[in-house]
Amino acid sequence: MAGSEPVRRVAVRGERSGGVNILSVNNGNSGCDHYRLQVPLGELARHGHEVRLPDPSQGQPLPADLLSTDQDRGMPSDADLEWADVIVGRMLTCPEIVPHWKRWSAFAPTVYDIDDLVTQVDPSNPSLVTFSHPGVQDAVREMLQSATAVTTTTETLAGELRRLGAQVAVCANRIPDGALVQQARKPTGRKVRIGWTASSSHGRDLYDHASMLRQFLIGRPGVELVIMGYDYRRMLGEDLPNVTHLPWVQPPGYYEAIDWDIGIAPLSRSRFNQSKSPIKAIEYGARGIPTVATAGSAYTGYVRTGETGFLARDSADWLRALTWLVDDPQLRQEMGSAALDQAAGMAISGGWSDWEDAYRAARVKWEVDRWDRQGLFGSATIRP
Repeated sequence: MAGSEPVRRVAVRGERSGGVNILSVNNGNSGCDHYRLQVPLGELARHGHEVRLPDPSQGQPLPADLLSTDQDRGMPSDADLEWADVIVGRMLTCPEIVPHWKRWSAFAPTVYDIDDLVTQVDPSNPSLVTFSHPGVQDAVREMLQSATAVTTTTETLAGELRRLGAQVAVCANRIPDGALVQQARKPTGRKVRIGWTASSSHGRDLYDHASMLRQFLIGRPGVELVIMGYDYRRMLGEDLPNVTHLPWVQPPGYYEAIDWDIGIAPLSRSRFNQSKSPIKAIEYGARGIPTVATAGSAYTGYVRTGETGFLARDSADWLRALTWLVDDPQLRQEMGSAALDQAAGMAISGGWSDWEDAYRAARVKWEVDRWDRQGLFGSATIRP
């Protein structure tokens, strides 16, 4: 709030001077925040930019849900705002944030980051409780449209957001370089493990594929399905002894926990899912693991059938692909090696400049817009 003391923050300084001062109003506690804040901002800090993230020990910097009454908790102070060259807010949804968001734009360009098509949330997704709340859709649209720039994950989602009036730059999800293994997984002689990482938002995705997965697992005691994240075992049937659940593991241990032979990425067909990124296949590939994913989904442009995995159009395709990979250790290793090479191209060290370009462009646009409003063209120098 205006006049308040600066929120205690974690500041990371890069090796070179002359960078952009980036103020994030989110602290990156969720899995999505990991890819949209922690990974890119951490890499930007290593390349000469200065980053301020809220101190995680102080809790959520902004209201975590619509029922929060402590609207001032963790708000950036005027000292924070005056320091910033760019102010980043990720997936802000609370209607009470809108006036603050607009006020911050007087200090620096605002960049709204979003990685889901929140206008098309499936009824089975628990986040529908938030996104169907009166005022939330209007608040998201208002912040998208009033932001100096919007960053998002894919061209498909960017197209959806542009129809809402947003100025969008695509900054793809990228993995930390440290997530990459040295070589593809070798056959171990133990059970063949099929793995899936999934939050509570993927109930419909599993529902559409549960019968096929159950059919595949029955009668295969040498195959184990590992689900990391939300516990979906009841949806597959509690009588299956070869289904294991693992709780979420926070990065960097998350990548080490992806310890299986075949990764799967089942998705139901919807506009919401079509707008997602292929991050699961990238994660699996980083660990030297091939992927079987739903064809016609967000994975179609990433998974290369017959090379880094398989794209399955229907249950028959799924059963065929899983059978081939389970029964052929050499095929798994060859595809895992190709998937690792592909994932290396999605490391943050090769794509951090996309974020730098987006933030610098937002700064230039904000300066030009400010000069235009004040009639100051020709009287100042742009600060990148």
